[in-house]
Amino acid sequence: MKKNKKDLLISMPHAMHVRNIMSSSFDFKTTSLIYGNFSKNISNKLKNKIKCDIKNFNFAHIAQSKLISIYSLLVDMEKDDSKNYFIKCINKNYKSTDLPVKKIYWHKQENILNSFLFIISKFFFFKFLLKIILIIISIIIYTPTIIRYRPNKILFVCTNTFLDKGLIFISKIYKIKLYGLINSWDHPSTKRFIHIQDYQKIFVWNDYMKKEINNIWKYSKKKIEVVGFLYFDSFFKHLKKKYITKKNIIFFLPSPTMMDLKDQINVINFLTNYCLKKKIKLLVKPHPGINQTLIKKSLQSNKVIKWIKTKKISMNLNKTLNEKKFCDVELIKIINESKVIINCHSTTTLDAIYFLKPVINLCINKKYTWLYQWPYYRYILNSNAISLAKSYNHLEILLNQYFLNENIKKTNRKKLRDKYFGDYNPKSGKLISELIK
Repeated sequence: MKKNKKDLLISMPHAMHVRNIMSSSFDFKTTSLIYGNFSKNISNKLKNKIKCDIKNFNFAHIAQSKLISIYSLLVDMEKDDSKNYFIKCINKNYKSTDLPVKKIYWHKQENILNSFLFIISKFFFFKFLLKIILIIISIIIYTPTIIRYRPNKILFVCTNTFLDKGLIFISKIYKIKLYGLINSWDHPSTKRFIHIQDYQKIFVWNDYMKKEINNIWKYSKKKIEVVGFLYFDSFFKHLKKKYITKKNIIFFLPSPTMMDLKDQINVINFLTNYCLKKKIKLLVKPHPGINQTLIKKSLQSNKVIKWIKTKKISMNLNKTLNEKKFCDVELIKIINESKVIINCHSTTTLDAIYFLKPVINLCINKKYTWLYQWPYYRYILNSNAISLAKSYNHLEILLNQYFLNENIKKTNRKKLRDKYFGDYNPKSGKLISELIK
């Protein structure tokens, strides 16, 4: 039997990226090296399991990522966004909203400051000079690793994280093919790519994402592979498992950039009163960026609340990973045992949809309305598979309806699941590994 050549380098900068690929059916037989951020214990475990070497990102990679972020801004300022309806929505609502999420896209605003910065950067060739600097730094940082492992291919488990993108700047020098995964539903329209045209293939979840990348980034459809969402390979076996639905409501707290902390506290207080009245248990899972202690101190009551700890494996952060299980089984169990899932503009909507559980999105204040006009979310809402609560009275009505009959909209949830994720699980990861040639 011919021995497989180990010529693949895989980069998984954040804990969530590790979770997504490590819990999938991806075949690591040609992998020679993994870049990540692992504790010594987990590094040894992976070495024994996958039979490849492990390297951690260090201070040099972090420092370079800051320069890459600046470079990406300069590139993005020049980009044509005529077909990016997300950016159009941002620009339309930029002045009228006070939500911090808008600040990410300050460089897309047509104003005197941005025009001045654009002219200055052009005049002094900032982008060109920065690119030269990044190439030099990348050669210094990565050349010893490339000489040692001689990779012919690199798989970026997230195409939009800057921590590892120094590899892109030298890929042509060393004749290395690049492959990228779209890691979240919003990334094609909301994130910045570094040299997207240099990718041999990009792997997406569905045809909607494929269309977005083709339209927004002018990236060839022939190079975009629809493979489903590889993390849901680990969810698949739980579809047939029988869970007992309890009288639970789970509220996934959103990022504070998407919903004010004051409004989050008000929602918890409302749900607490509702649950006390109905004798229901309330589960609350904080967002990693939220001060949980501050919220608890501000609540009217904690009697019916069970707080769910956010696991490091589910964080989109560059944190040292020391968790042995790469699938969040506890989250799967909580979702399946709850009557209703409540959130605000969150990917937990997709987790719930996969298990056909009722979902209520919150839009209790008019200032949040525009968040649900973002194209990738509008696509989900148009399926009529989830409910959108526009006031506390409306939220109570929806909760009462779902507690009487949790099969409301279930047919639409199944249609959305089938359309959005296809039938790739539990072999999405394996398909990706087969397409990397």
